[in-house]
Amino acid sequence: MLHKVCDVLRFIASNDDIIELCGLNKTLAEKYIKIYKESKKESNFDPIISLASNPELVDNKYDFWSTKKGSITKKKFGAFDADKYTKFYISSRKVYIENNENPDFKSNGFDCYSYLMAYEDDIITKYEDYSDLTLLQKAALHYIEYTYEVKQLDYLKYLASYDDLINLASESIPKENQLPWLVDFAKVHYNNTGKKEIMEGVREVTDFFDAWKYIASYPITKDLFWNKEEETLNETDATLAYVKDGFKNGLHRNIFIPDVYLANYPNRIKDDIFINGKICFHKVAKIWLMNFPNESSFDVFDPTEFADQNGVKDSFDSFKSFVNKQVSVYDKFLKNNKKIWYKFRNMMFCAKPQIKFGK
Repeated sequence: MLHKVCDVLRFIASNDDIIELCGLNKTLAEKYIKIYKESKKESNFDPIISLASNPELVDNKYDFWSTKKGSITKKKFGAFDADKYTKFYISSRKVYIENNENPDFKSNGFDCYSYLMAYEDDIITKYEDYSDLTLLQKAALHYIEYTYEVKQLDYLKYLASYDDLINLASESIPKENQLPWLVDFAKVHYNNTGKKEIMEGVREVTDFFDAWKYIASYPITKDLFWNKEEETLNETDATLAYVKDGFKNGLHRNIFIPDVYLANYPNRIKDDIFINGKICFHKVAKIWLMNFPNESSFDVFDPTEFADQNGVKDSFDSFKSFVNKQVSVYDKFLKNNKKIWYKFRNMMFCAKPQIKFGK
């Protein structure tokens, strides 16, 4: 895969003294590795994280992109060439080490976690097949290839995503001005400890707290957090309620099952519930809450009957199986309509009268 770098180049890029000694000479680096195999030299350079940490390089002015066949191409999905970038980094770093003439390009520093939080569903669905990458690497690769706006971390959401942080905050939370205090607490923790722990793999990247999924899991509480003027959920209030009360009372962050809702209201498949062709649970949760309690009957679809008729072993799996079938039918409908539109457009174009211009 293009986004993977060869081990020798990774080793060189990970150590300034090896960069100075070997440069791009892989044969010399291999000899060094063989002779000094007992040395504790690091080999942790990550070209994806490094390029994302140097935003001035993330554009089409630099040749870091290739097709799968090795041809030169422009910046796009799946085109990042890790070997090309690593060679650029080594060459640039060598000049910097020797005479400080080149910019001091970073090997790390990009906030993968905050970027992942901002664009989670898009990142996960786009890079679904990149099983060799971590979520943080996928976030950095998304930034490299798409370069969406870098947003500040939602500190309250960060706090609500980790049990230990909620417990720690609960020990000192004041009786007044709780929201700003909690945000500041989470901000200090993330900047001083959390970000480093996450990037080093000490702290696991758990599912982000999602206020829509949380309230969709307990829809009878909707009115407590619903902004009736704007017809939307007050996400801050819902998140604060979980941190202060929901967590200690054993409530779940998310037990909402979108397939159950969609199986009983299949017309909702025609709504905006997809990201990159995949059902987005966050979007379904929003639609469910916006239509609650009007759409709260779950006896329309019979999972047992569907299982018997379609050979599904577990009747609970019927919900997902039925929804997948409906999505497939809807997808075919859209494709057929697209073909019809293209035919119609071409007919209209061909039917236009020829205009003869005078001399």
